[in-house]
Amino acid sequence: MIRQLMAGLCLLFGVLGLAAQEGTIPVEQKQKSLITKRTATWCPICGDAEVWPMVKNLNASLGDKALVIAAHHSSGSTLHSQVAEDLINNHEATFGQPVFFFNRERIGNGTGTTTNILNDRTETAFQQTPLAQTGLQLTYDETNRLLEVNGRTTFYESANGNYHLAYYLIRKSVIASQSNQSSEAEHVNVLWESITEGSFGVPIDPAAMTSGGNFHHRAPYNLSEELEVDNLIIAAIIWERNEDGVYEFVNVEYSGEIQTDLVSRTFSPSQLETFTIQPTLTQGSSLARIKLSSGLSKSTLSIYNVQGQKIKTVFSGDLSEGAHFFELSVPVPGTYLITFQAGKQVSTQRLVKLR
Repeated sequence: MIRQLMAGLCLLFGVLGLAAQEGTIPVEQKQKSLITKRTATWCPICGDAEVWPMVKNLNASLGDKALVIAAHHSSGSTLHSQVAEDLINNHEATFGQPVFFFNRERIGNGTGTTTNILNDRTETAFQQTPLAQTGLQLTYDETNRLLEVNGRTTFYESANGNYHLAYYLIRKSVIASQSNQSSEAEHVNVLWESITEGSFGVPIDPAAMTSGGNFHHRAPYNLSEELEVDNLIIAAIIWERNEDGVYEFVNVEYSGEIQTDLVSRTFSPSQLETFTIQPTLTQGSSLARIKLSSGLSKSTLSIYNVQGQKIKTVFSGDLSEGAHFFELSVPVPGTYLITFQAGKQVSTQRLVKLR
């Protein structure tokens, strides 16, 4: 019995260790593109009736094949950011605005065939096999306003070079002035901040740059009061720094699905008297016990994996005062979060299935 318990504990720590390394973050093997609009709030042509909706339209038409961003490179723009200025300066040299870039290449000023070229280039790139790609796991601690970005970069071919991984924060929608539009125009997909150090991220360990190799990186970021988590896109871009110090684009992944950290929020102690899982380390099923000092309406008991994806809803409905018991079963071995929620109140327990 003691041997079995020790073996179970060793396996538990192994599972938790793997989760801590983000080894289970899925990585989509797709070549995606970066489309950047060089712009400024004071620029009248940027707000031209033909050019103005292009970022929104390209974003809608290209979906998950390209990240489309607006980069306010000029310090005179009310939406200027240092990372936007650095990315524009890293792109192919040009003057004036608006200018649209595909990855680093200048395509056009938004008139004529610019949209067609960007669509064609994106579709062609999407059919290619990527050198590397990054998977993202995004969580947010509401209490401390702490965003955590966890990434796993997988190389599909061996590579030599100076590769970097950078995380960026993009605002989906910002109301601000725009010349030739209005004082309260809606700007979309505005490049706002670099989450990793510097504008081009952290070096990727050369040991990870082999076929099937993985590089893990976690970056915490405290959100300022002006930022709302539901209005954010997080992007991970892989760059290769060449001998001239220019960062060549490799691939991008991005997501606006940020999982609120359920562990950080709790019930009023007087209402939820008990929430336990027995056993928490199991080879079969477990039992959840919930004891309430008063009834709860619209409560749910759910099972999540460590990536924050819901596996199943065990119970949804009203619960009366007193004790309630629910059988828990999970499909495959791994670490799971069992969450009991009513409104914004959430309590979470951990469950590990051994085999």
